[in-house]
Amino acid sequence: LMGLNPVPVWVAARLLLHQGGQLYLVHTPERRFRAVAEEVSKRWLATGGRQPVYVPIPPFDSREIVHLLTEQLKTISEGMVGFNYTGGTKVMAIHAYQALEKGLNRGVGGPIFSYLDP
Repeated sequence: LMGLNPVPVWVAARLLLHQGGQLYLVHTPERRFRAVAEEVSKRWLATGGRQPVYVPIPPFDSREIVHLLTEQLKTISEGMVGFNYTGGTKVMAIHAYQALEKGLNRGVGGPIFSYLDP
């Protein structure tokens, strides 16, 4: 979950994402947040990581947050899912957390939640 500070996302990705894993950059659609996500993506690709998936969600619409993340979770059919909720709004964090608790496909491990205190 992205805010304007890319450091917590970067640290979480480097520490928690297994080699070959897929990074999802969940952010608001506002241009400045997308720009931070694009910068993280560029640096991630430079380390040999896979192209991150951008997941824009609204900052305050709880139903839409749950809906969009649940739809994204349907595309994950294997592996383990983790979620770093350091960035974003409180509404984004709470409802993304709820979507992850309920929305994982059978056979997908997790969710594992992390919070990094900057």
